[in-house]
Amino acid sequence: MSIALYDEPGGHALSVTPDARQQHTMLLMIQEFPLCHGAYELTGDEKTIISIRVKRKQLLGLLMAELWKVGRFLLEPSFQKDRQQGFPTETLQALNEEWDAHETLGPSFLK
Repeated sequence: MSIALYDEPGGHALSVTPDARQQHTMLLMIQEFPLCHGAYELTGDEKTIISIRVKRKQLLGLLMAELWKVGRFLLEPSFQKDRQQGFPTETLQALNEEWDAHETLGPSFLK
């Protein structure tokens, strides 16, 4: 999975790829791409800024903790100012319950 984060000029691509040999690890890469106009397709010529292996369970924990933190921050009036309302709290809670019950990735530490 890759996500392009556009900048001026160019941008960065964040990608997460499962390791075929070690099912419990993921390759997390941040790559820089050149000036582009509109959508950019990864060609393989991008400059790699960082490339690390991370355990799947740890990456899931980091992402879930960040989402949980944003949800909590949006309860604070000072954080709500000039931000779009409507954080999907119920969806995050359902995802956390699914994570908690997962055979290999659970239990969740966000309880």
